[in-house]
Amino acid sequence: MDIAEIAAKLRRLDPRVARAAERVARRVPALRARLDREYDRMLAGMEREVKPYRGRAASFARLPANGIPHRAGRSSRPRSCR
Repeated sequence: MDIAEIAAKLRRLDPRVARAAERVARRVPALRARLDREYDRMLAGMEREVKPYRGRAASFARLPANGIPHRAGRSSRPRSCR
């Protein structure tokens, strides 16, 4: 049974009951690992849609101390953002 089948069955449940069941399942290490794998698989399919500029625009883990020059910032943005 994959996560889609489980989700289809859980749709009929009261959301509060489904949330409680997931909380309990996350406490069991084997179930937590399985849930994490399923969530990673689902998110991997959506990542390109939610992060369309990944790899095409500059990214920073921290903001630069002095900022970036206007031209450098402009050239690093994709054309659609200018």
